[in-house]
Amino acid sequence: MLVYHFGSREGLMREILSRLRELEDARIQAWFQSGEKPRRMPEFLSWYWKRLSAPRARPAVRLIFELYALALKNPQAYPGVLEDPLAYWQKVAKKAGIPAKPDGVEATLLLAATRGLLLDLCATGDRARVERAMEALVSLSSGASRQQK
Repeated sequence: MLVYHFGSREGLMREILSRLRELEDARIQAWFQSGEKPRRMPEFLSWYWKRLSAPRARPAVRLIFELYALALKNPQAYPGVLEDPLAYWQKVAKKAGIPAKPDGVEATLLLAATRGLLLDLCATGDRARVERAMEALVSLSSGASRQQK
């Protein structure tokens, strides 16, 4: 049945990731539209981290890391898994008031830091330390947001 519906295990995994991304994108878009004033990166990072680091999100986060590992081994079988997150974070950064730059440095930093903190939380379970690190990232993004104005 798996091969019939998805063509392969990789096809199933791509479909799961695609659906997760659709759902998360809808939540993110709704969050950005829900505020009375424009939402900025520090607010977004705090909100997003609360969602992703919640215990109920752990299975989805682990699945995403499993997909990253599979895509690193065989990028052709998992198109977009490695590339799409940066493009998405560039859009989020722009929505949060950080002007887009061709090299995507800000989006790269935000993606890498968030992904790394999630991986650290999954690997160690040291919520207190990882939460402090996220608070530091939020604080750094507050300074960057002020400089962008």
